[in-house]
Amino acid sequence: MNYAMDNTQALSPQTSIDEALAFLGMSGMDKATGIRALLRISEDESLPLFFDEKLVCVPTSVKYGDQYDEDGEFVDCLLIDPDDTQELWSGHTLANFQLHMTSNNSFDLIVSRIIHADVSYHIYQTDGTLSEGVSVGYEKFHFDRESLIGYKNKYHSNLLDQAKPTKMRTKTVSITERRVYAFKIWLIGQSGKSVNNETDLQSCYESIGSPTKPAIWDHLSQMDRTLFSSGKHDFIRAISTVIRFKQGTGTGRNTEG
Repeated sequence: MNYAMDNTQALSPQTSIDEALAFLGMSGMDKATGIRALLRISEDESLPLFFDEKLVCVPTSVKYGDQYDEDGEFVDCLLIDPDDTQELWSGHTLANFQLHMTSNNSFDLIVSRIIHADVSYHIYQTDGTLSEGVSVGYEKFHFDRESLIGYKNKYHSNLLDQAKPTKMRTKTVSITERRVYAFKIWLIGQSGKSVNNETDLQSCYESIGSPTKPAIWDHLSQMDRTLFSSGKHDFIRAISTVIRFKQGTGTGRNTEG
């Protein structure tokens, strides 16, 4: 099923990952890159995920494992008391995760720590220890429709506020702002890094090998042929305020053509 990116009415109340990717304009990405970028958004923007299966969790504040006295002498090895665990179904914010491609070209989310209701939790195992990561298929978690719409509206509002130096505000996000937004999402997804502010985007760019301007345009054109059908020079100028391009190596690195 295809979903229109800007059609909020088409979103299911329990918005699947594929729907969310389309709604945020990320469905043209490589699937792994898109899901990873979406999970980073969930982590960095505290956009909760809702699982179709329970997670048995224990607060990170609970003592467990090898215990030592003040002199550094071993005292005991504590197993986790099952009474300290909770079964949590939904509304998680990811705190520690990996994305794994399975043998059938699907994707599993490997979760080892979450935030739930502002409390940090480890994933619990029945032997009284902590899990190194529980595997959840990407089709088994989703977003809340209203939360996802709220995130998108908030993000675009922030873009407008940053773009306009005066009190005058337009109600439409420009094509340049949409392109810069797509570039940031692509950059975060490619790097797999957690981004807390604009300055972190430079390290994302460098971590993926500092691609040239033409290479970036080509990647994004493949991701969304409509959004990146023309206007390459204006786009390059716009993202030059977001990152500093690597100079001096590679044929044509400093050109925009």
